[in-house]
Amino acid sequence: MPSLSKYALALEDVTCTFASHESRPRDTSLAIAPGEFVSVVGPTGCGKSTLLNVSAGLLEPSSGTVKVFGETLKGINRRAGYMFQADALMPWRSALDNVTAGLAFQGVSKSEADARGEEWLKRVGLGGFGDRYPHQLSGGMRKRVAMGQTLILDPDIILMDEPFSALDIQTRQLIENELLDLWAAKRKAVLFITHDLDEAISMSDRVVVLAAGPGAHPIGEFTIDLPRPRDVAEIRSHPRFVRAARTDLGLGDLHPPLGDADRNGARVRHRHGGGARRRPLARARADDERAPRSLHQGRQLDAARDSRAHLRGVVRARHLVEGRAGRHARVFHRVLQRLHQGMKEVSPVVLANARMLGANRKQLLRHVYLPSATSWVFSSLHTSVGLAFVGSVVGEYLGSARGVGYLILQAEGTFDINTVFAGILVLTAFALVLDGLVALVERRLMKWQPRSGKTKSFSRSRAWSAWSHTARHMPSGWARHRARQNVSLWFAQFDYVLRG
Repeated sequence: MPSLSKYALALEDVTCTFASHESRPRDTSLAIAPGEFVSVVGPTGCGKSTLLNVSAGLLEPSSGTVKVFGETLKGINRRAGYMFQADALMPWRSALDNVTAGLAFQGVSKSEADARGEEWLKRVGLGGFGDRYPHQLSGGMRKRVAMGQTLILDPDIILMDEPFSALDIQTRQLIENELLDLWAAKRKAVLFITHDLDEAISMSDRVVVLAAGPGAHPIGEFTIDLPRPRDVAEIRSHPRFVRAARTDLGLGDLHPPLGDADRNGARVRHRHGGGARRRPLARARADDERAPRSLHQGRQLDAARDSRAHLRGVVRARHLVEGRAGRHARVFHRVLQRLHQGMKEVSPVVLANARMLGANRKQLLRHVYLPSATSWVFSSLHTSVGLAFVGSVVGEYLGSARGVGYLILQAEGTFDINTVFAGILVLTAFALVLDGLVALVERRLMKWQPRSGKTKSFSRSRAWSAWSHTARHMPSGWARHRARQNVSLWFAQFDYVLRG
């Protein structure tokens, strides 16, 4: 190999060994010249994405060296932009804010960043969509935002990990043509990972083919002699394309296109005797990074939304009589627990994307970890704030000499029905207002979350029906035991109110 200093990106004898002691790839050398578009193709599990992560500085190779414009790579490759296979957009940022995220991390003023971001949204065909959040965009539109997010920083090297594999063929070809037009304007070095050999030939200057299985390494390298500019749909009928696809790369003697995952799996099963194949570690890592985990799902979040788990403690006498300070401390502790859990559940793809965009540790905390944990915090606030209020009132009712709960108890003892119901009504209204304030703050801070259809509030309708039923059917005279029963019934209804 010639001197590595003239290449934009050069990998020399790179090997990545995982915990399973499998090496993918092994002793791999690859060099990309400035302005060159190179595609790497190969079957699943051969280490294509690993090569890209090594080139980005997200993964340190077990052996070998990586050089960027002649300098050994240490840490994140700041001269590269990375377009991930999975959705790596930050769901709490609008399309415009996602495109300008890298500029914000670099300290560019918001006015300048927004102006450049609007320009790039128009260049990728999304003018007028800057205020939309990722969940409001289609898959193709999200890929366009990701492309603008990467190219707005004007990186010298562009790394792309099967960025269009999840799109339909028409959308994929449109975005591929847009990518080629944007690339032709400045001719950056591109390392493009794909399973689709036709896609690789139609876009690239050179195609590198990796072998299958552990210890994968390049087994072929082919120069694509096709005229530019290209249309990825029309170029496939060009005689040189047909020769490159069927003759130069020798596919006629090997197997169907590498992008056919089902047939690849059939060949692997045939090669290994047809038994169940052990799942390789590299594949497991890829599956983990396939898509950002939804912030509305997960066992921990379901437990946070299960108010019954927290209400069980309320029925115990020692919880009923504990002081306000202890109850509020429990609320604070529970919120901190959810905050910590939410930070642990940050999508690794979103985190890696923010690092590639230039975010430092403080910026990661502010712009990635904390927004991701916000939904976890609010999932516990709805229950914890309500429980704190219930605990305070019940504590006043059973063991205090002041407060609304104490007034209700005294009124009950003197058969002052009006005061009892006035206190209950005041507490119910306060609880609804408190829950509404939490919901209002949540809507303001969590407006990026997808909203389900409007449904009637169970807690408020249940509380109002209980109150109206009692008012309509209240007998003229109450016995002491009847008053106690109705107050007990109110506490049960009050639990339902605060569970909303």
